[in-house]
Amino acid sequence: MEDLFLRAAERLFCMTDKGYCGIVPPRTCVGDTIAIVRGGKVPLVFRDCGPQDEVKLLGEAYVHGLMNGEAMDGQAFRGQSTDSRFVVV
Repeated sequence: MEDLFLRAAERLFCMTDKGYCGIVPPRTCVGDTIAIVRGGKVPLVFRDCGPQDEVKLLGEAYVHGLMNGEAMDGQAFRGQSTDSRFVVV
């Protein structure tokens, strides 16, 4: 339990532009992208870093309502899914 509190203390609270609340890595900034990667179990935070769809992976996020496949099953995301390709550097 102590490990959980230490990890949470190093994280930042966030609110997405769609109104979801979450906890993100400490280097996360306004404008970074929270994405659910097909086959992944948790949302990930990415930052644009290049002209050719290059992104830097900042880490995992907890976003209430988007965990454990909720995003793919939920009414809020029906018709909003997009497939994108990008290069993680």
